[in-house]
Amino acid sequence: MVSLNGSGINGILNTASGSKMKITSVPIEDIVRNEQNEYSIEGIDSLAASIHDVGLRQPIEVKRLPDGTYQLIGGERRLTAMKKLLEEGDTRWQMVPCVVSNPPELDLPISDELKELYALTTTNAEQRSKTDHDKMLDIQAMRRIYTALKDAGYPLAEYQRSWLAANLNMSESQVQRLEYLDGHLNDGFKQLMAAEKLPSTVATMISKLPEEDQAALLQRQREDPAAFNTGTVMTYLREKSKAAAEQAATDDTGAELTVGKDFIAEIRQQVRDIDFLLSKGDRRIQKGRSAKLLRLQKQVREKLEDMFEVIDLGVKK
Repeated sequence: MVSLNGSGINGILNTASGSKMKITSVPIEDIVRNEQNEYSIEGIDSLAASIHDVGLRQPIEVKRLPDGTYQLIGGERRLTAMKKLLEEGDTRWQMVPCVVSNPPELDLPISDELKELYALTTTNAEQRSKTDHDKMLDIQAMRRIYTALKDAGYPLAEYQRSWLAANLNMSESQVQRLEYLDGHLNDGFKQLMAAEKLPSTVATMISKLPEEDQAALLQRQREDPAAFNTGTVMTYLREKSKAAAEQAATDDTGAELTVGKDFIAEIRQQVRDIDFLLSKGDRRIQKGRSAKLLRLQKQVREKLEDMFEVIDLGVKK
């Protein structure tokens, strides 16, 4: 049985075949795209220019279908670029250099569909630069495969996150960050990530907010997409905090109040936001603002101490 040790589909197929795979020329019109491939295919113009100037440095990977056509496994951006060149009159790409493989022959106790998904995911992980959204799709796919292998009793010595990292050429911390994004980010923002209209740094900050805040921010993004950035998120949080404080001041009736962990949720989020900024590296504060920052730090600490005293005097329920 083949061991999934992070070598990817190329290593597995080479092991299974016992020899190097041959390159075959396939008519470009006989190659059909893989419906499981949801990756972005940006930058086609520059890739086409590169292929035009220096040629195709790496063949695409396909599998032969019963009707004689070939389904794409890896290389959709390259195939799209070659089709563009052909449309522009470069007839060199009527025939495409391909490696013909057969993922269902892999010695793995999973369905043919999942074998093909494994081939598609790991081939593209090895051969192309991906957006964070592409990598999130990879992790979703490989989690399905990991679960199927585990359910079938396949020997997996590693924890799921370690296995994902090894088979997707990522670090475990990167897998963890992307899993968090996938699990907490609003679907609307995920669509913006897929279209490469939302930087990962901004997406990460938004993913830590409650759903209602994410929905409000998504509305702001739709109203002014060009101006939406980290500053937009920080401005929204400051406005919300100020509005809450003003409301609390006007509504204070002296009535009894029950508080739980959610009472400090906004404070916790603001601390996380500051921590996120500082995690990128130390910040040098301008001379005129350093005294203000130290004064604010002291005021916050004193206010938190006052809050602690009031809550500590409360009656435990």
